[in-house]
Amino acid sequence: MQRFVDPLVGEYLFDLPDELIARYPVEPGDACRLLRVSRSGGDIEDGHFYDLPGYLQDGDLLVVNDTRVEARRIFLRRLGPGNKPGARIESVFLEVCENPPAGARNNCWSVLIKKRQRLKDGEILVSEAGEGVYFTLHKYDDGRTFLEESTPLDAEMFYKIGQMPIPPYLQREEEAIDRRAYQNPFYDQTPGTSGGSVAAPTASLHFTPNILLKLKEKNIRLESLTLDVGYGTFAPLREENFSTGRLHEERYELPQELADTLARKDYNRLYAVGTTSLRVLESVHIMTSGKYDHHLKGKTGLFLHPPHRIASVDGMITNFHLPGSSLLMLVSCLLEKDRLMKCYRHAIEKRYRFFSYGDAMLIQP
Repeated sequence: MQRFVDPLVGEYLFDLPDELIARYPVEPGDACRLLRVSRSGGDIEDGHFYDLPGYLQDGDLLVVNDTRVEARRIFLRRLGPGNKPGARIESVFLEVCENPPAGARNNCWSVLIKKRQRLKDGEILVSEAGEGVYFTLHKYDDGRTFLEESTPLDAEMFYKIGQMPIPPYLQREEEAIDRRAYQNPFYDQTPGTSGGSVAAPTASLHFTPNILLKLKEKNIRLESLTLDVGYGTFAPLREENFSTGRLHEERYELPQELADTLARKDYNRLYAVGTTSLRVLESVHIMTSGKYDHHLKGKTGLFLHPPHRIASVDGMITNFHLPGSSLLMLVSCLLEKDRLMKCYRHAIEKRYRFFSYGDAMLIQP
């Protein structure tokens, strides 16, 4: 079956040398490179992320995503003869089902699972990491796949039996550095906080204590919202995304205090830190006509792509995204497409590092 490619998607495709995919993080995070570009034109500038405070102004506001990345990449084993561990199965746990399969007695999780076609409905799969955790498979002909838990899964249990959900294109399993480097430095550590993400808001990974101190000294504020990032972020675009104007849904919450700040425009310039923060800000801006007086909590499935123009922020900090992705198209709603792709060509020529563990880009008014 031929993959759908919308003409608009084709405008966002580019060839990237494999060696420019960042498979490991830069240490420290603010030592990565930073490409600086203005929405209004002018030169493209090369710098480093530790230069960021010098590019911002007194009274600027940065909005970050405080979601927690959970270790939801879990390796399972089929049960062989005599209940001995059989074939190894990789899975990613997305979210708890709001409408669980009929007959399920415990929480069921929507999952992505490899070797799905070989698995049988009702089959028992055992956690490779032990802890006495096993799952019952619920498999449907329409492609939906659920795993019913035997033991309640929370962030602590995921940490015990899972791996950090580093992106598939890294082509490796979790290593010790990923437990720290792939975790959002702004995540909400309040006990009992619900939610959690299966991918990091990677623009945040560049912020270090040194950067935060310099931002504070310059009276540049940071405020947070929450978007629990789903794996749909990396899903190929389909024809129905364009016909419906919708993508995968992601759960969000915009705090009342931040909503009041946005409604009053109590800042100099407003920057979204990452596409996840931008998706929330623009979604709520659209739903409330810029008033931020309702729709402060819920799910957003909006597919933001040209000719839509971003109205909620003045600029953003972002990483370099996958060719033809919804994230790249979202960024082009802020920075005109031809200028954005010029930046990407510049980044490739100058040997920037791409994707989650890669370098960063600052888009300014």
